Amino acid sequence: MSIWESIKGAFSGRAAPQDKGIYYYVQCQHCGDRIRVRLNPEADLQQEFGESGDAVGGYSVRKMVVDQRCFRPIEVRLRFDSSRRERSREIEGGSFLTREEFEAPV
Repeated sequence: MSIWESIKGAFSGRAAPQDKGIYYYVQCQHCGDRIRVRLNPEADLQQEFGESGDAVGGYSVRKMVVDQRCFRPIEVRLRFDSSRRERSREIEGGSFLTREEFEAPV
């Protein structure tokens, strides 16, 4: 949704849609740049099927993130259960930060 549609919706009495994104915060291991990564749980997650092949056993996603300083790729891999709750996380080329660490002054 564009900003104009949000403004128009605010004046017409319609509520703006909620952001359903899941946010992760990472830091490049080479230059220290901090990046906020948005994950859309409705579109970005790939289904993983159980042993029977009929039911969804969980979800996974692999995101390649590039920072604004050194432009080196950071690979983020996440796994979720069938209710889309995070089960595990891995990162190459960086480290995960908490929101507080991300927002702290440098």
